[in-house]
Amino acid sequence: FEAQLSSSDFPNSYSGNQSSRTTSALSAFFGLSYGTTYYVRVLTANWVGVESGFLSSVSTVTLGLPPVPWALAGTALGISSVSWSWAHAGARDGYFIVSSSGGILSDHLSSGSTSWVEPGLSTNTMHGRSIAAFNTVGASTTSLVSVYTLAATPAQFIPITVHVTSMTLQWLSEGNPLGTTYYMEHWTAGGSTTTTSFDVTTAALTGLFSSTTYFLRLRARNGDAIYSQETSLSTATPAAAISSQTISYESATVIFVPVRGEIRLDIPAGSFAETVSVVLKEPSSVPSPAHQSGEFTATGAAVDIGNDRNFQPLKEVTLTMSYRDEDIAGLNEARLIVARYDLEESIWVPLVSETNADHNKVTARTKHFSVFQVMQASPASALDAPRAFPNPFRPLWGHSSITLSNLPSGTSIKIYSLSGSLVREMSANASGMASWDGLTASGEKAASGVYFVFFDAAGKSKTVKIAVER
Repeated sequence: FEAQLSSSDFPNSYSGNQSSRTTSALSAFFGLSYGTTYYVRVLTANWVGVESGFLSSVSTVTLGLPPVPWALAGTALGISSVSWSWAHAGARDGYFIVSSSGGILSDHLSSGSTSWVEPGLSTNTMHGRSIAAFNTVGASTTSLVSVYTLAATPAQFIPITVHVTSMTLQWLSEGNPLGTTYYMEHWTAGGSTTTTSFDVTTAALTGLFSSTTYFLRLRARNGDAIYSQETSLSTATPAAAISSQTISYESATVIFVPVRGEIRLDIPAGSFAETVSVVLKEPSSVPSPAHQSGEFTATGAAVDIGNDRNFQPLKEVTLTMSYRDEDIAGLNEARLIVARYDLEESIWVPLVSETNADHNKVTARTKHFSVFQVMQASPASALDAPRAFPNPFRPLWGHSSITLSNLPSGTSIKIYSLSGSLVREMSANASGMASWDGLTASGEKAASGVYFVFFDAAGKSKTVKIAVER
């Protein structure tokens, strides 16, 4: 018998035709292309080589690669397992699950399989997989599909420190990797809820009220924005600590020691015409400098200073405030100042201050009792909007100096009288601030009237008009 095979029907002149002669009624052809139609015809020959005519040709198709499976999807079942599902491919013998690096992860999955659960995965971690349908010819593989395992519910959520207006909390990650985002909500009974996010396992909440119970809940979120179960707690802030001292005409020093360290108020003799009880305490709340965020960064180291007669001191008092290293993490210690909250203007007023970095203290002088806070003052990047406060300057009202702020560091400052005489010359410090005490260069009191303050920085100049009323 002679069998002839071709990829096109006979008769043809295809050069790739194959021929097989055998005395058996069976021929085998190898090296064919998959998924291809082939035509075969057969003749016979007697023992002296006389051939019969060919039988009519028949055709058949070699087996092809299976189609690519479709609708591959992953669903996180927990913190360490994912269910992979897909739709059937035709002409397959089965499936394999393939890793992002090309390794086969599953056993041979039967041709009827449409899902597979993968265990033993890392928590809150992205896992990329593809699926290959295979038969005796080969395999067809889908594109990579990625899904995150769920984030673990944080454990042992506890407060480690609770102060009058702040608290620090911590928790265990329970296997969540570094960088996992945790969302904490806190509220008071009947109050609104505040949500804060963290990518570490400790959190500091500030600006709280004293003697108040806070309710908190914590959840972790995975990379696909799915939240874990919550863990919750409630805790109460203590009552505000107070230090008070009766002051008469003599000089006095009031010491107050909250959690952040000693606060010292030095009061010179003659500061009060009558006997008063001066009180230093932790504020029940500390106003946010959010609307002044370009100028100040809060540290939370704050004190509320007042007295039982609501008098303001007649002379400058000296305030020295302490801070902790954790209060200024990420801040520039050279730019720390004491700022006073002006209740009428609802703004923080910077005080020209001196920082003792060796002892974590900042000192400033003031003639106003209010809420004070250690802050980082940021110099302006350009000479766009210099500020002068208070303006007008009224010493009889208790004003001791005019603060010039919102300046680039090192700004040259010259103060001229209305007639053009140079009264005083100075420059802005590293925080972009300077202070004029109302004295001339020779130490005399500048007379009542209008003055011009000329600012010069990096070739740009500005002028601000101020007034002195004695």
